[in-house]
Amino acid sequence: MEEENKFRLSSDVLLSKNKEEIAYRIIGGQAVIIHLKRNTFNVLNTLATQIWQLIDGQTLIEQIIESVYREFKVERPVLNQDCFGFLREMLKKGLLKTAFPVKVISDQKQLAETKGELFDTLREKAITGQIPLVAHFDLTYKCNLDCVHCYIVDKNRSVLGAKEIKDILDQLAKAGTLYLTLSGGEVLTRKDFLEIARYARKLHFALRILTNGTLMDETTADEIASLNPEMVAISIYSTKPEIHDKITKAPGSFQKSISAAEMLRDRDVRLKISTVIMKENMGDYRDVYELSRQLKAAFQADYRITPKTDGNKSPLAVHVDEKYLPELLADPIFTEKSEPEPQEVYSGIFNTIPCGAGHMSCYITPYGDVYPCVQLPINCGNLKEVSFTEIWNNSPELSKFRSIKISDITSCFQCEFFRYCRICVGLNFVEESSMFSPSKRACREARIMKELGRERR
Repeated sequence: MEEENKFRLSSDVLLSKNKEEIAYRIIGGQAVIIHLKRNTFNVLNTLATQIWQLIDGQTLIEQIIESVYREFKVERPVLNQDCFGFLREMLKKGLLKTAFPVKVISDQKQLAETKGELFDTLREKAITGQIPLVAHFDLTYKCNLDCVHCYIVDKNRSVLGAKEIKDILDQLAKAGTLYLTLSGGEVLTRKDFLEIARYARKLHFALRILTNGTLMDETTADEIASLNPEMVAISIYSTKPEIHDKITKAPGSFQKSISAAEMLRDRDVRLKISTVIMKENMGDYRDVYELSRQLKAAFQADYRITPKTDGNKSPLAVHVDEKYLPELLADPIFTEKSEPEPQEVYSGIFNTIPCGAGHMSCYITPYGDVYPCVQLPINCGNLKEVSFTEIWNNSPELSKFRSIKISDITSCFQCEFFRYCRICVGLNFVEESSMFSPSKRACREARIMKELGRERR
């Protein structure tokens, strides 16, 4: 009875969305809500979505029920019971706020069992509805480091200003984008970065920030923590300062990056430690993994080095020697499931199209160019000249790209290693100059994965 009283609601109570700690969008008529601090994922049915949209901190519960009753014509006693039950549940989950204190009840086991299924359904809905659920937005190509493996080539064009970026964020929010990654270059080289990030959160994006952390101080860490980002990723290439700094070509960068990670951890910001495995640090990635555990951070490692965006293949000189690939791919670290990117998991419709790029995700350059993804240099239009909606819905280049099916890449589709392969048409393009010519490196990986008995599809 005491527990029930904590959530006893009367019809004259005002409720508001917990906007500081959630990200949400209405996708296909259903509200998708992420609690950023608790890492929970919620999808509401049509009736619950209608109630959710009416909650504004100014409308009484009795007014909400009356509005829903007029639209749905549900029997009043049933509607009252369903509505109050829904609101109590939203309070328990921390998605709503009210004047009185609420005790948090969370069934993490149940969340773990249902989150994946809900998210798979959302991805399918985004692709079939052509909704840009995920956007990666590079705010600048300027960087204070000069990493040996960097693929970026700054074309010295005029970058988007804060006002233009905010306008694009408005357009993305309206189009249905929920997950927004802000990256570079180094985002903190922009003096207006925090202004832009605050605006993004005001629009209820689930915000991801990619940074090297070397320009972060206590004040910046406070600001970022106040945004409740879904995740901040910091790049660490070795736990040995001399190796990390050799890769970044910046003495002292290791300690600055570690300091940034510790500042964010101390502020309960969800962290990811990202590393790229190459010749220089082949023996260090396990130490970086252990470091991520000490920092209570997720861990992500990649060993694919790509040519620069202008075709220059000099970064490939640091690619890990092929003889080490079986060792890397056999390492249990790479089979751990932390938080995969929304377009990375193969299931359902993802077994008919190469990936989610251009279907449910896109990439925007600091100059306003829209590409299907970071890896694929197909310019679909410029946001200084035309709206995002026009590009996303009507770009001939994007339409042509969307028409590609895995079965069109016949050498892959008919290959004995297909079930073990991570096809990337972007990697095909930058390495072989054709989306339909498989990357030789990807083929080697698939062969090794078959030997290890690890299917990817």
